[in-house]
Amino acid sequence: TDKVGDVSGILQVTGKEDIVLISDAGRIIRMRAEEVRVIHRSTQGVRLIDLEENEKLVGVARAEREEERENGETPEELPEDAELALAPENGPADEEADGEDKG
Repeated sequence: TDKVGDVSGILQVTGKEDIVLISDAGRIIRMRAEEVRVIHRSTQGVRLIDLEENEKLVGVARAEREEERENGETPEELPEDAELALAPENGPADEEADGEDKG
């Protein structure tokens, strides 16, 4: 809808994976799937990233969760078996002429 914008990506997860979001500005956000709140039929979706005015989401990936290292940090690289879903080049995200963040 005009109020909430277009869907940028959908992944089916069990909650035991991580979700990785990639923007065209080079921002990468990795989060645990279990931390994303569950929505129901009548809701308007869940926003996982706040994009800048001209920034677009270009990929959503599901990756196996990597355990934290002893120092509390997680590895920086995506595992080779990470599944990447790319946004369409001329899809809804490219049609944002009004400057609203829709994704």
